[in-house]
Amino acid sequence: MIEQEPAGLGLRTAGYAIDIVILSLWCGLMIYILISNEYKISSSALNIAMIGLVVIPFFFYDLLFELFNNGQSPAKMILGIKVVILDGTKPSFGNLFLRWLFRPIDFMVTNYILNIKQR
Repeated sequence: MIEQEPAGLGLRTAGYAIDIVILSLWCGLMIYILISNEYKISSSALNIAMIGLVVIPFFFYDLLFELFNNGQSPAKMILGIKVVILDGTKPSFGNLFLRWLFRPIDFMVTNYILNIKQR
């Protein structure tokens, strides 16, 4: 039996939007700091720093937050929602990994369906 009430489309969309804003601000700040080059680092070190501080957090944001933060990203914490399995228990790494892996496909299909309905 599920003890939590499933989040509606509005809450999920708001959560996604908040996470995108947070991630965009993080990436923008890191790019600004690295490109300002006030630390006088070489281009190869800059590339490594860019990968470590921008690319990796961008790709693994959802997976890492949901894995290490009880199924919640910062937006989910703000909105009071979290990822759970159908029976209401905490998801395993495998559950979260599959969710993360199929997220781009889910958004592409959803976007395609919504675009068809608008025509």
